[in-house]
Amino acid sequence: MHMLAPALMATLMLALPSYSPTTPPPSRAGPLDLAEEQVPVLFERDRQERMTVPVTMGERELRFMVDTGAEHSAISAELASEMGLERGQPHRVISFAGERIVPSVTVDDLTFSDRQLSSVALLAFRKAALGSDGIIGIDRLDGQMVRFDFEAGQMQLMPSPKRKARDRKAMGVILKERDGRMIISEAEYGRRKLGVVIDTGSSITIGNQALRERISEREFAEFLHLNMLTVTGDLVPIRYGQIENVRIGKMQFDTFPVAFALNEPFDRLGMSKRPAIILGMDVLRSFGSLTIDFGRRTALFTARKGDPLQPRDYWSIGVVRQGSPKGRL
Repeated sequence: MHMLAPALMATLMLALPSYSPTTPPPSRAGPLDLAEEQVPVLFERDRQERMTVPVTMGERELRFMVDTGAEHSAISAELASEMGLERGQPHRVISFAGERIVPSVTVDDLTFSDRQLSSVALLAFRKAALGSDGIIGIDRLDGQMVRFDFEAGQMQLMPSPKRKARDRKAMGVILKERDGRMIISEAEYGRRKLGVVIDTGSSITIGNQALRERISEREFAEFLHLNMLTVTGDLVPIRYGQIENVRIGKMQFDTFPVAFALNEPFDRLGMSKRPAIILGMDVLRSFGSLTIDFGRRTALFTARKGDPLQPRDYWSIGVVRQGSPKGRL
């Protein structure tokens, strides 16, 4: 049974063209000063759900998430301040809280997987909202393969293999590239086409307004009103419930969790006109493992031990709704 925290996490972060303020930007010469950043510290996310990979920065070994929902890699602002990292140009980003201006820092050297990078620009977010030392976004995942072993609670990041991996127990899904992001196009809600973006940094699956307009209140009758913590440190109200009859590739979901927020960045993704979802960890964790090969543009899903590859029973969440006894969402 999946239990819901007081606020769920969504790290979807879309980079916009460089910020051009009317006043001069902060100097690049000095390190990031947290006292200047008016971003509220909310709370630490539970670390049980955070799977990270080792990243070396100078002589320090850190732990970064691999976040397929983030267009730009980032680092904890507290860590950047502690290390005295050089401050860079601020950036405009879009999350479910809307557009925000965030600082950036420059890292002299950064090593992970088979990559050794120098003079790397990283956005800086509060650790309470980021949930780890940093995140590796899709700007650094080209030619890489990431494997999430949900049963073991482990994650691996490695170069995409030269030979295609074969696993008869896995269900494969073809990914299509759109502006550097991998989209699953072979998906349906009922008989309607459904666009899907895999977001390994989000606790929940989020639907766009086009999908919401096609769902009747009867189909989405039972729901929760919750708050979602965005990567920018904002709390966003959402409606969280479930719909029926969703297919992704050849995998059929009889019941499927989905949230709807008042603000949505689907326009930036080019996915606002047709039903679409950002596929989060609430669905992904029902599988035994997920392997995303950015080199071959494929995603492989395996079932948990002893389960068929149709995760239909994972979405029963005990809740108490106003004016009713304890029920199930």
